[in-house]
Amino acid sequence: MAPYRTGKKLGDDRSLLGIVAALLIVAAVAGACTSAAGNVPTAQATATTAKPSQPTLRGTMACRRLPAFTSQLDLSDSAFFGTNVAGHTGLAIADPPANSVLQDDTWDDAGNLGPYVLDGLGNVWTAPVPLTSLEMNPAEQQNKIYRVDTNTAKMVEYVELLPARPPSEFNPFGIVGLTYDCETNSLYAASLMGSTPTEEVGRIFRVDLDDNTASLVMEGKDAMGLGVAEGPDGKRLYYGLARSGDVWSLPLDAAGDAAGDSRLEFSLAALSGTATSDRAQRISVDDDGNLEIKGVEFTYSLRISGQTVPTIYVVHLDGETGKWTFVSAEKQPDLSQEAQQ
Repeated sequence: MAPYRTGKKLGDDRSLLGIVAALLIVAAVAGACTSAAGNVPTAQATATTAKPSQPTLRGTMACRRLPAFTSQLDLSDSAFFGTNVAGHTGLAIADPPANSVLQDDTWDDAGNLGPYVLDGLGNVWTAPVPLTSLEMNPAEQQNKIYRVDTNTAKMVEYVELLPARPPSEFNPFGIVGLTYDCETNSLYAASLMGSTPTEEVGRIFRVDLDDNTASLVMEGKDAMGLGVAEGPDGKRLYYGLARSGDVWSLPLDAAGDAAGDSRLEFSLAALSGTATSDRAQRISVDDDGNLEIKGVEFTYSLRISGQTVPTIYVVHLDGETGKWTFVSAEKQPDLSQEAQQ
């Protein structure tokens, strides 16, 4: 396959060719979060592979739309957004069949980017995450959230979140997890900034996009993947720890704020019946009402892009018993790397 054509301006293309599903593919890096400490109730887990019963979880991101600016583009059905497209810094739209990568000239302003989500208006929300060095990602700049405007495609800084402590020399990461809740128009962000090998000072924030305010949801633990789901006992914010394969959840009230103590839901290793050391980097609800988890290796150190292959874990919650069952685990192909082969 020939090299990509790069440096192409978004306004140069004219029409959109059915890329809704493809553009929702998430290619991002690690994330973190915090939970309540102390003795907490624990949801039971089993490592048995089972056929799921009726769906018990409902995702809260159905309102998400593609950015309005994509209506000006001429893309194939295989085109996708990515923040880990080989040879490109920041956000990009890769279109492998056309051998093309499109970027607005603002999409690399924050250096390397990691997690990103779409909202109900088609804005793209993202945060910087270092890959192999801090040269393009100064540690003190990594607790910022950026918005790519749905109409103009321009990326600007939206908010800087307050860490518990300044960046640590032992930990190069800030915001590493993002998710969106349509029902409260809220972003949730998980930050590892300030944590050390012996101390967890990570935080989870809620950013209210209606009144442009940020509030602390949880602190004192490091976590990565975030996901909001409505279940048998109400709406909960699920989060995966950065220091183990455990997945916890926190109850949320109608406004989207914390409404009680966190509880342990399951361990990836115990539930899958393997010795995996994966951490839950991304958490979402699939079309069958299962929890889908992107698992990756994570050690608080910078990595070489493409060094590890993520695993997608699917687990199911029994609404009557509160037990989790393992459904499947499958390695995820790295589309950003395959596109250049």
